[in-house]
Amino acid sequence: MLIAQSFTKCILEKKSMTKRSTNKRKPATKKPTSQRGVKKKSTVNRSKRPGIARGPRVRWRGFGSDALGGGVHHFSAESLARAIELMIQQRDPFIGPSFRALLDESPIEQFTMSPLQGDDTCYRIRVRAANAKRREASAVLVVARREGDLSKQLEAEYGNMQQCQRLAPHHVLNVYRSGVIYIANMREGSKGGRKVFAHMQAWKGVMSPLTVGGEGQLKILGDNARLLSKQQSEGVRARIFETILRVYDAPSGTGLAIRKTDSDCW
Repeated sequence: MLIAQSFTKCILEKKSMTKRSTNKRKPATKKPTSQRGVKKKSTVNRSKRPGIARGPRVRWRGFGSDALGGGVHHFSAESLARAIELMIQQRDPFIGPSFRALLDESPIEQFTMSPLQGDDTCYRIRVRAANAKRREASAVLVVARREGDLSKQLEAEYGNMQQCQRLAPHHVLNVYRSGVIYIANMREGSKGGRKVFAHMQAWKGVMSPLTVGGEGQLKILGDNARLLSKQQSEGVRARIFETILRVYDAPSGTGLAIRKTDSDCW
């Protein structure tokens, strides 16, 4: 469905008077209507998505019907893509501002978005931004899988990440700005929508979960699954223990809830 803008079609007429007769005055006659000066109807394609004004271009790669992966979904990939694009074009409280902090205050001209592997709590989307000075940067958009409990859980995790980032900035993945994405109900005749929490975090390349393999060695899961050597495993363990100690906040007596962490956390 395309948004079209048309101009009104108008016809300009030329009128003239005949020469006066010496014997009898003749009434003025009209010449045939001229077609010159006609404003032809013009159709301008404003956007591929209805209801979206001009702004930074948004490109989607690999964002088909199966972009959200498996599990139970409370909205479609199309609904999520439309909601994100609409927010960027109308009032963007956290995606654009996060990139302006990473790059500079130059206007963002284009976003390129592609899906990443999510989990039971959230979806992850890689976002690449290019500004007017042709500078580029990447970050990850993290979106709660549904409103209510999972949105509150993701918001709490975001607050914890901010605290850990303050205590151990070189050991914790940086998080940037956050906000709420409104996902309208696209079913015909339906009203209302869903408000889901989302935030931006640093992009460090493709990350894979970590688990325990055979004989105490650690193993990387995912597409690049492999078993780490004993020396590599000891190095990773030392880094994990250091992170646990650094994020402990002595004044408040709070620290990392180790029993609640899983392989996706490391």
